[in-house]
Amino acid sequence: MDARVERLGKQLDLNEVQRFNLKKLLENQQAESDRLWNDQKIEPMDRMTRLRALQDNTRKQFEALLTEAQRKKYDELLQQVSHQSPSQQDSHKTEH
Repeated sequence: MDARVERLGKQLDLNEVQRFNLKKLLENQQAESDRLWNDQKIEPMDRMTRLRALQDNTRKQFEALLTEAQRKKYDELLQQVSHQSPSQQDSHKTEH
């Protein structure tokens, strides 16, 4: 998680407050994700829906922390990742 914060911090030129808030967002996302995965009362399809919603919500909260210029750069980074092959995306994920 720290590597992900560091990487995004450098790519988007995040200040210390933004880095701190990003780390908190990611920690909260991870805790909620773990809770959802471990709750056997939740049906698998419902779990996936909730996990997707959690990811979307976290992304929106992160984007709210960014300046307009940072948001534009973040959108460009997301587009680059979406144009990679699955194997390139997997290798990129291991950097987190």
